[in-house]
Parts: sequence; structure tokens; C-alpha cells
Amino acid sequence: MKLTIYKKMMIGFVTIILLMSIVSAYMVFELNAVSNAAHTTLTSDVQSINIAKQLHGPLYEEERFAQKYLISHDNAYFALFSEENTSFSDDLDSLMGIQSDPQKLEALRFVRTKHDAFAQAVYTEQVFAQTARKKFVGTFDQNEFQTFEVIRIELDRFIKMNQVSIDKAMTNVETTTQESARIALLLTTGALLVALTIAFFITRTITRPIEAVIRGTQQIARGAFEPIRVPSHDETALLADAVNDMGNQLKQINEYKAGMMRQISHELRTPLQTILSAQYILSEQKLGRLNPEQVRLLGSMRSNIDKLIKFTNAFLDIAKIEAGKMEYEMVLADLLSIVASAVEDAQVLAERKGVQISVSASPIPYVMADVEKLSQVFGNLVSNAIKYTGKGGQITIAVARNKAGARITLADTGVGIAPEDLPKIFTKFYQASNASKAGAKGTGLGLALVKAFVEGHGGTVSVASTVNVGTTFTIDLPAADLGTMTPSSPVVAQPQRAADGSA
Repeated sequence: MKLTIYKKMMIGFVTIILLMSIVSAYMVFELNAVSNAAHTTLTSDVQSINIAKQLHGPLYEEERFAQKYLISHDNAYFALFSEENTSFSDDLDSLMGIQSDPQKLEALRFVRTKHDAFAQAVYTEQVFAQTARKKFVGTFDQNEFQTFEVIRIELDRFIKMNQVSIDKAMTNVETTTQESARIALLLTTGALLVALTIAFFITRTITRPIEAVIRGTQQIARGAFEPIRVPSHDETALLADAVNDMGNQLKQINEYKAGMMRQISHELRTPLQTILSAQYILSEQKLGRLNPEQVRLLGSMRSNIDKLIKFTNAFLDIAKIEAGKMEYEMVLADLLSIVASAVEDAQVLAERKGVQISVSASPIPYVMADVEKLSQVFGNLVSNAIKYTGKGGQITIAVARNKAGARITLADTGVGIAPEDLPKIFTKFYQASNASKAGAKGTGLGLALVKAFVEGHGGTVSVASTVNVGTTFTIDLPAADLGTMTPSSPVVAQPQRAADGSA
């Protein structure tokens, strides 16, 4: 019978599991014996030590109240003495009830005898005091108080006896544990040797063709997409075929990505350097002094240039997201200020194109957010809306509470998105078929990052659109459960007037 890889591995696994089960059963048996011994020690000797230590408290109070009564013959002190006497006797009875060692029991009986004798002497004194017709002069022998010291010494000796018993029990447990560990180690070593022998013979029939697959995948990782060929005709051959298919797809994706990277580098780096140089010359006022408004505009220019430079790292962000290695620096964030900042950054571009941006807000909860990534989310959405909205168009942003936390909607009056494009709009490198109507070009990464970053915050993003009417993006983010904040004043970007005075 020809064994497949599955059958070979199952035989090996079953054999190894049986060997490990035998070893585990022995270890469980020995550990149970050790556990029972430890349980006996803890429930008897440790409890005895605790009760014996507790007896010192009532004993001290009993001695104190006895002294006060014998001096004053006040029945109130006698009542307190009786109460502490009874408490000590009850605890002593409990302690004697859990003893099985004759030597320990004899020590407690000695304590009982001494304690009862002292109590009887005090009770006798109380009877004489009650029956005396004249002023009673006590006859109690003060030497009797030495009984308390004797009892304390005996209790301490009893505690030491239990501590010795605990030490002996722990030594026995340790000895048993070490012996069990040695036997278990021998059994485990033997089981492992048998398991390794079985595994060696099984794996030798599998590893040779798999080594060919490994070498092929290593070549793919290094960028060499040569097909893998294996001599076997079992599951390894199917695996090689699957890896070959994957390699072909990766080769196509790599070629596409390389082309995109070259295009982006060419389109962004050269003009960005030119703009940066011009911005630097102007901001340093080398061509003349600037008024405050001009300085502000240059600052806004530099901010947007920095964002464009960061956008070139979008490919790295996409790679991190797909690999599950994207990290988020979550802080308690003011969502309104993030939205307002994105609008402020886009204001110059909107005025230049004659697009009006309005923001409305109502009280919303705080959110936990990576401020930089959410800024990129809203910046991408606002810039896209401006890009695909014609002159005189309107962009409306609404920030409000929803059931889960906060909802941000961004609606424009742009060219819209065709129904067949909507399911793919968040796919990386994808652009809507009617994007060319607005005369705008993009990398197709912005919305992919928007979706990834929003979902990384535990939120959702959706889109609804009608061609030649407009598009609405909706983002829902969970609340941080820390109350509500007052919305910022609405930010309205007015369109810049043209030279002829038209909007």
C-alpha cells in the first residue's frame, strides 16, 4: 500500500501521542501523590500553627482582665475575663480536635490542665467575694499568674513541633518529587528517542522533494521566479504547482509595482524639489519682505509640500498594512480639530479652484486615534473631493454622534462614481473610469489607505455616489467613553474671486 504524506504523518503523530500519553499519565499519578501529601501538611500542621498563634491574643486579654478583677473585684472585669477564658477554651478545643500526633496532643492537654486550674482559682475567688458580708480581702496567690507564662512557652513549643513536622513533610515531598522527576526524565528521554527515530524515517521520505520546493521559494523571495520541479507525485507535487502559480502572480505584481514606483518618483520628486526651493527663497524673504498673510500662505504651502513628500511613503504603508505590521500610536484625540486642520490645509486649493467647503458639527464623544493617520485620512478625502469637483461646487462635511461613537460624512457635488466602480473604489491602484473627466490624475492609493487606516481604528468607511451629482463618504469611529466635547466653530472656505469678479 502506497502511503501518502498525510498517512505517514498520522502514523508518526499517533505513535508519538501514545508515548507522550504514557509518560504524562505516570507524571500525573506521581504529582497527585505529592499533592495529597502537601495537602495533608497544609490542612493540618499549618492550620495548627495559625490557631496556636491566635491563642496568644485571648490569653493575653484573659491575664489582663484577671489582674484587674483581682485588684478591684469589679464584676465587669470578671465578665470580660470569663469571655476571654471561654474564647481561649473554644479555640484550644478546636486545635485539639485536628491533632493526630500523640506528642502534640499531650502538649495541648498540658495547656488545658494549666489553663483550667488558673480559671478555677479565679472563679473560686469570685465566689468568696460574692459571699463575703464585709469588705472582702482577696486571698488569691499572685504566683498563679506564672501559669500564663508556662502556657505561652508550651504553645511556642507546640508551634515548633508543627514547624518541624512541616519541614519533614516538605523534605519528603521534595524527595518524592525529585525521584519522580528522574523517572519521568528517563521515560521522556526514551519516548523522545523512539519518537525521533520514527520521525526520522518518515521525514526522509518527505524532505527530499520538499527541499526542492524550499529552494524554489527562496529563489522567489530573492526575485527569481523560475518554476519549481520535483520528482515526486504526491502532495508535494501539488504544493510545487501552487507555489509556481503564486510565483507567476507575484512576478506580474512586482512588474506592475515597479512601473508605478518609477512613475510616481518621476512625477513627484522633480517638481517637489523645485517647489521646495521656491518656497525656501520666498520664506527667507530674499526677494523682498512679505506681509503676514503671505507668510501664512507660504507656511501652508510648506505644510502641503511635506504632505506630498509623506505621500510617497504610501507604498510602504500599504506594504505594512498587507503584512499586518502597521503600528498605531493611539491617543485621546479631538476629532473636530483633526477635521478642521484638514480643511484648513485644503483651503488654498479650494479657493484657487472656486470650491466652497463648509463644516457643521454637533457634540461628539472623544475618540482614540493616531492623529497623523486620521489627518491623512481626512486630507485624502478632502483633496479628492476638491480634485473631482468643478468650479463653483460645494463640499459639505458633517461631524455628529452615532450609536457607536462619531460619524463624519463628506459630500461633494463632483463628477461622481459609476455604479460598476463603487465596489472597487477602495482597491489599491484602482481609479474610477470617469476620473479623467475631471482632468485629475492620482496613484490610486489614497482611498486604499483611507479604508485601511479607518479599519485600523476599529471604524468603517463607506461610499455612495451618483454620476454627475456627487459622492458621499461616511466614516464611523468608535467612542473613547470619556464624555463629549464641544464642537469647534464651523470652518467655511470661501471661493476665491476671479479677476472679473465672478466666483
